[in-house]
Parts: sequence; structure tokens; C-alpha cells
Amino acid sequence: MALRSAESPPAAAGDPHGAPAPAAAPLPEPNTENDDFHTVKVFYGTDRQAINLTALNWKNHLQQYRNTVIALLASVIVGCSIFFVRYRKTVIVLTVGSLITTGVLGTIATRGVRQVQQAAAKSDRMYGGERGVLELGTCDVSIPKDHRVGELEAPSILRLEVTENPEKHVVLLNIKTQQEAMFYGQLSEKVASSAGKDVFVFVHGYNVKFEDAVRRTAQIAYDLKFDGAPICYSWPSQAKLLGYTVDETNVVWTVPHLKKFLLDVSQRSGATTINLIAHSMGNRALTAALKEVAITETQPTPRFNKVVLAAPDIDAEIFRRDLAPAIVSTAKHVTLYASSNDEALIASKRVHGFPRAGESGEGLVIVQGIDTIDVSAIDTSLLGHSYYGSNDSILTDLYHLINDALPANKRQWLQPMFRNGLTYWVFQSRLGGTARHDGSHDDHTLK
Repeated sequence: MALRSAESPPAAAGDPHGAPAPAAAPLPEPNTENDDFHTVKVFYGTDRQAINLTALNWKNHLQQYRNTVIALLASVIVGCSIFFVRYRKTVIVLTVGSLITTGVLGTIATRGVRQVQQAAAKSDRMYGGERGVLELGTCDVSIPKDHRVGELEAPSILRLEVTENPEKHVVLLNIKTQQEAMFYGQLSEKVASSAGKDVFVFVHGYNVKFEDAVRRTAQIAYDLKFDGAPICYSWPSQAKLLGYTVDETNVVWTVPHLKKFLLDVSQRSGATTINLIAHSMGNRALTAALKEVAITETQPTPRFNKVVLAAPDIDAEIFRRDLAPAIVSTAKHVTLYASSNDEALIASKRVHGFPRAGESGEGLVIVQGIDTIDVSAIDTSLLGHSYYGSNDSILTDLYHLINDALPANKRQWLQPMFRNGLTYWVFQSRLGGTARHDGSHDDHTLK
């Protein structure tokens, strides 16, 4: 199964499994002012507090690296005082290394300020990690012409890149807040102009900035050739590795806001198909919101279409007992992606003491009414946690799930397995090579 380029959809001709080639959805319209990149319009809802842009400076960005810098400096001081005479060369190396690291962190902080200043020049709002009130708006996000499927291209220090470039990177170009009437008016216009009259709502996980949540939403929409309206819901994550416990509190706090937002989208967007995608800790907010929707639901048919739970950082037993029955009743179809190579969820299990719903293996969550897919065979690299948006094999599977409504038993790269009388699915292969959106790709076949 070949993952497509800009000119060809996933699983086009040449699919060794024989999956039918879907009709190509139109690409997002190119930016009218610059033909060197595409622009994706993302609708958003957020209950993050707005940032005071006039008070922002480089020290604010460097603040998040404070503990690292302090630890480095402390190690140098202790090393100098204890080992200077005997291990002079070692101390010199530590000192130089610490200075280099501090310089790199300073460069990162400076780049962060420049990015915020650039965005602020074109935006009327920026958002941080504090709690706020529910706000609505739209964002424009650039996608470079040579974008690689699954990549969230960004400036790299290794390439001596400090400033974002829309021709090379996925860049948040602007943020525009809107009142409810204008927001839902524009959303319904976008939905009405799409072939499928559909939307998807993406809920991000822990340690994610507003800007990165919107960028990821745009990248997923572009890679899926999604013709409807992509929507990002961003809750107040601290966007810090050490902010896990605060994020755990805020992801619960956001539930009533997310519930209202989802109901408003379903009632005011004009969409006939509403798909929901959540990642990691964001699944806690989404599943809790859907449980509350199920309690008060009055309409006879499910309000939502596809619900995708990617690497859910939720207690597995609580998910089975309390959440799964409710969310199944609110959606026509629920898919859960799990992996045994997800280091982030393995760490979460150590912290909480119990398995997570996004883990596979002996504790794999298999529930009636949910298609559980074990993607452990996929090369997810690094922490193995963000495969939902960065792995082209999973994006291909999502394409067929969301765009084609192709059930698991028709996606021939999924092998059925059975446990305790229930069926789950195992991703049999992984995609090799790298697909581009400029019309080229490298050996992109299931192996």
C-alpha cells in the first residue's frame, strides 16, 4: 500500500493488498500571496488564558530552562571545588560543556521570542498555559511545497535555522479571535463548501503548546487530504516536561468546556459528519466529555461519527469499566490505537502504578464496540508516542478510516486476533521510505 504524494491519494494503484483507490480530495488552496507554500485554515476553541504580548521577552522563554541551567552551573561549581586539582581536564570539559549548553538554551529562548513576536505582529491573540475562558477563532498555517507526510517541519539549530520560514516549515501564520456568531458562521460556510459536509476535532495531549497543537491539526488535515473543516481544541497544557501533574489537573478542569464546544460544533456547524481525534492525555478530556454527553443525550442516533483514541493515557481498568460503554453510545465507530513501544505510557504506568489504555501486550484493552489496533509493529521511533500524526503508516490507516469509512476487516494490512471471545487487530507491516507532497516519494510500500 503506497502512501500518496500531493497528486495521489493513499493506497492508490499498486496496493499489494488490493484495497480500492479512493477518489482524490482537493488539496488545500495555495496561499494567494505566495505560491511557494500552501495554507491550511484551522478553526479552534481554547480555554487557555491569553498572553500579555507587551510584557513578553526572552527571559520568559528562558524561564522554562531555569532548572537545567541551575543544575549545570551547580555541577560545575561542585566539580571545581572538589576535583579541580586532581581532575583539572575533566573540570575544564564540564565547564566548556556547560557554557555551550547554556548558549544553546539561550539561542532556543531567543528563537522562541522571535517566533512569538512574528506571530504577534499578524495576530490579535496568543495563548499560554494558564486557565482562561473558552475562546473561539481561526488560524492560518503554512505547509511547505516539499512537505513530507507525517513531518511537522520546524527550524533546526543543527541547520542553523533561527527564524521560521513558511516555504520550509509548518508555521502558524496568524491567530484571529472571533465571537460565536462569526465563528460558527465561517465554520458552517467551510462545511457547506466541502464534499462530505464534515469536520474533525483534534484534542492534543500533555506538554503541548497552543501553537504546536494548531500546527499538528493543520499537518494532519493536509496529510489526510481532508476536505472539511479541521478544528483544534486546546486545553491549558503547561507545555513543559515537568508540568505533568499540572496538566493532569487541567485536563480534568477543561471537560465541561470541551463538552460545550463539541455540542456547539454538532449543533451549529451544519456538519453531517463529525470525527473526533484525541492523543495521549487529551483522551481523558475527550472521553470524560463524551461520557457526560451520553448521560444527557436525547437524540436516538449517535451524535458523532468516528472517534479515534490514539495512545490514551488513561487508567486501563477505568477506561474499560466507566468510559468505554458511554463513548460507544455517542459515536458510530470508535478506534483505539495501542502500542507496546510507547515509552511515554510506560513511564506513566510507573508513575500511576497501573497500566494505561494505550498500552498493548497482555493488558491490551479489548472492549465490545471498539476497534482496538495494536500498532507495535510500526516503527514509531524516539518515544513511540506521537505515531498518530507523525507515522505515515498510521496516517494511511486514518485516511481509509475517516475519508473512506473503510472498516477494519476491509483494511487488509490489519490482521484479526482473538482474545476472550473478542476481536482486536494487529498492524502487520510498516511503511518504508518517505513520501512528499511535491509529487515524489521513496519506496513507500508496506513491507
